[in-house]
Amino acid sequence: MKLTFDQERVPLSVWPDGSVRVDGGRLHLAVVITAWNIGQSPEEIAANFPPLDLGHVYSIIGYYLHCKEEVDEYVRDWNEPWEQFAADTEAFEANEDYWQQLRIRAVEGGKLDNHPDILKNAKERIARRQESLVQRNRQA
Repeated sequence: MKLTFDQERVPLSVWPDGSVRVDGGRLHLAVVITAWNIGQSPEEIAANFPPLDLGHVYSIIGYYLHCKEEVDEYVRDWNEPWEQFAADTEAFEANEDYWQQLRIRAVEGGKLDNHPDILKNAKERIARRQESLVQRNRQA
């Protein structure tokens, strides 16, 4: 018996926005490679992303192993805006002055609208509240 080999195409395509996605869906190449790099097996990747079949996962991983530097650069570029978004979100959520301002407004029944100098006002209001609490405690 003689073996024959068909050069199967890697099931990836470049979309008009420049992103590389798995054929037949909207799944980014970066998502598959990130899953592989964090230790998921091809079987787990196929199970976690239903549009993929196991053969496609192996084809994509094979392509990655042959073109590792280029794909790693693509994944870094793709992840960069998401990492910046995560850092910005974390910084926003850690901004205690902002959240204290929202709590003060909620307690006072005020509107939670956008105020241009919300952080400055928050600090001033917090200081006034703390001062009034200190004065009340002294009088009691």
